[in-house]
Amino acid sequence: MKIYYDGVCKLCTGFVSLTKRFSKKGTFVFIPLQEATIKIPENFSNTVIVETYEGKLFAYADAVSLVLKNMSFPFRIINMLLKIFPKSIRNKVYAMIAKNRYQWFGKHETCQIIEQV
Repeated sequence: MKIYYDGVCKLCTGFVSLTKRFSKKGTFVFIPLQEATIKIPENFSNTVIVETYEGKLFAYADAVSLVLKNMSFPFRIINMLLKIFPKSIRNKVYAMIAKNRYQWFGKHETCQIIEQV
């Protein structure tokens, strides 16, 4: 699967680094949105995007859930706990964090590319 992320967002690059560390090698390919070659739908702005092997795109809470589901032990449990809340609430919380991510977590000067191993 491919994860498209904001390469200047410190929260986003931290999430990608955590994903890389706690998922099976080769599960994900990490691509900064600044270097993405796919056409990203307008309604997928301000979000991490996951593209499945079949080419289906997921964004917002669905994307995070898909990533957590494919990570190791504690993250799978976190995913199940988050699913207690309705998707509409998870998406609203996601949107609030995404809107404020630069102010709350900071921004890199240049695009951060997470190396593939």
